[in-house]
Amino acid sequence: LLREERKAKRIAELLQNDEESEKLIQAAAVERSKQLNTTVQGKYSVWRREYSNPNSDSLLKLMKDQVIMAKAYASIARAKKENTLYDSLMTCIKKNRNALGEALSDAELHP
Repeated sequence: LLREERKAKRIAELLQNDEESEKLIQAAAVERSKQLNTTVQGKYSVWRREYSNPNSDSLLKLMKDQVIMAKAYASIARAKKENTLYDSLMTCIKKNRNALGEALSDAELHP
């Protein structure tokens, strides 16, 4: 009987301490949040930098990557003796190279 009373008393004491420490922690957190500087420094955007740049070259990079892939497929087609596929890929590669020319950005691409 005494053991149960001591146990109940100890539990009540611990719960009281937990509530007090919880209040102290919350008060400290509120103070820290008041001191936090939430201003944004510099430019922040969720979009890639290329989209904010008017002289972007993302389309140019995509086209060059496609030419590289076409070359790879052409070499595979030639190895498999698929001459018609090889020839059509090579003509497309030439057309794309002419369209790309010496362009360094999307704006310099010929329509």
